[in-house]
Amino acid sequence: MQKGIFGKIYLTHTMKKLSLLSLIITMMIFTQCGSDDSPSSDDILDDITPVSLDFSDSEVTLDEGDGSLSITVSLGDLAPVEGTFDIAIGGTATYGEDYTTTPAVADDTVSISVAVGDASKELTITLEDDSELELDETITLDIASDIDGLELGNNTTVTITLTSNDQALVAIERSSGDMYIVDLEDGSQTDLLTITGVTSTEFVDGIKQEQSNANIRSFIYDPVTETSYVGQNYNGGSKIYTVDLTDGTATQIFGNDEEDFGVEGILDFHLDGETLYGASYYSEFSGPLDEKVFIESTSGHSYYEIDKTSGAISEVAVLNPDYSGGGALFVDSENDMVYYTNRWYSDSEERQEEITSGSALVAYDLTEESEVGTVWSTDDASDFESDSETFSITEVAVQTFAVSDDGDVYAIVSTSSEGSGGAWFLATVDMENAKLGYVKMLTDQNSSQVQAIGFLPEEVVVPLLSEE
Repeated sequence: MQKGIFGKIYLTHTMKKLSLLSLIITMMIFTQCGSDDSPSSDDILDDITPVSLDFSDSEVTLDEGDGSLSITVSLGDLAPVEGTFDIAIGGTATYGEDYTTTPAVADDTVSISVAVGDASKELTITLEDDSELELDETITLDIASDIDGLELGNNTTVTITLTSNDQALVAIERSSGDMYIVDLEDGSQTDLLTITGVTSTEFVDGIKQEQSNANIRSFIYDPVTETSYVGQNYNGGSKIYTVDLTDGTATQIFGNDEEDFGVEGILDFHLDGETLYGASYYSEFSGPLDEKVFIESTSGHSYYEIDKTSGAISEVAVLNPDYSGGGALFVDSENDMVYYTNRWYSDSEERQEEITSGSALVAYDLTEESEVGTVWSTDDASDFESDSETFSITEVAVQTFAVSDDGDVYAIVSTSSEGSGGAWFLATVDMENAKLGYVKMLTDQNSSQVQAIGFLPEEVVVPLLSEE
């Protein structure tokens, strides 16, 4: 009995040891398995396929008048992680003055947030269309990222070139050749250069005489050939010059003072596409070339096509021989129409009654070779106030047009009102409603007349201003 009891006790104790050993082994196995199979954060990222950040373009050109532009950053695939990458902003353009961005720039950097599943992100650039004369400017964008899963691609830099669309209106004093910029907002003037080398020929008592007075009557700039032209007005014929705007030197390309040709002055230029036109009024002479006798200075108004290389002029039409003086010219070749203004008076009694002492815009049909009629007359417009006095529109004459790239029309207007004869001022022109808007008195009766105006692109003007 006793032996059996002791044997049973021993067996029970042995089984308890075995159970404890099994528990320990089991715990060791589970611990070992947990250590080998649980992935770390590094193990998780190793299993992610990163995406590449790339700009869709490397170079972009914008006009400052284009408004805005969206720049796309492609991820190449769906973003596997969330995070933020940066775009460094640089270049010669000034943030806040020339452009702004969405999201906004902070410390020369734009931060772009990415969510899981995004395929692309956008940065919006909004341009400021100002009137300041300036050269082309640039904006540079560079992607930077230190987020695992958002890697840099092969096209992480883009350069945006901002081209300016501004022009400067320039005026030229008739006698001296001084050219200056007229600010169209406040009328202030900035000296630019002096045109030299322009001489005129006068016939006094039938004798040809060279004059120091430049008599510059018209000006235009051709952006296609990057050439400036000035035209003269004098009683012995006409000359056309090209002008080197880097130093103001004029080179004559056409002159009819040696010919028996009665065109007195290129009064206005107009560039219609790539074709250059001019307007003039006649002066008729008789006798040999060296002894021309002045017969009549106010016998018509003609319209010419001008060879831009040789300066040779070919008459297109005598717009109207019945009234005096040529003035401003506007050519609409697409519709075979020419518009021009008369000056103060008329050789025709009928026209004197119609136009009186003001200016009229007259339409001429090139196909029919006839005048269509008066589009508008300044007789119908109201008085306006200048910085010196109030003028009646019937006391002024529209002399020269200048048309901007945007289609805005300006004119040199002269007045014959008492006490201010010979005054010349700049005005806006509402072609449709026959309205003149006063801008600035350029010269008075005691100063050199300004009759030539035109527009220059800022890429021409800014370097000249930098030299001053």
